[in-house]
Amino acid sequence: MSDKETLREEIERRRREIEELSRKNRGGDRGPGSYHRRDTTKMQAPEPWPEPPEDEEENSRGER
Repeated sequence: MSDKETLREEIERRRREIEELSRKNRGGDRGPGSYHRRDTTKMQAPEPWPEPPEDEEENSRGER
C-alpha cells in the first residue's frame, strides 16, 4: 500500500468518526436540514425599545 492510500484511508476514518460524534451531540440523525431548522427556532425578535420620557415633563420639573 502506498503512503497516499494510507493517508486517504486515515482521512476517511477520521471523517466518519467526526460525523458520528456530531450526530451524537445533536441527539441523533434527524435527516438533512434538521440542524438549520432547529437553530432558526432559537432566533427571536428583539424586545421593542421602551418609550422615551416626555421632554415637556422633564423641562417643567427642572424649571421649578
